[in-house]
Amino acid sequence: MDPAQGAIAVQFVVLGFVSVVLNTVADVVVAILASRLWDGAAARPTLIRRLREASGAAMVALGIGLALAERPAN
Repeated sequence: MDPAQGAIAVQFVVLGFVSVVLNTVADVVVAILASRLWDGAAARPTLIRRLREASGAAMVALGIGLALAERPAN
């Protein structure tokens, strides 16, 4: 934001629009790539099972890490 460049409200709206467009483009690209990866993985049930097991183990590990984390002193 630069007041010397014009109305702050317009700059803010343009910045918000650019942010939304870039985030939407990134989300669409990720969705397309994920869809293609899933199509390839769907033909391999063993891979899907191992991915599910790995993600479950990661969730358990994160939960244990959170349970063991020390709280900051007040």
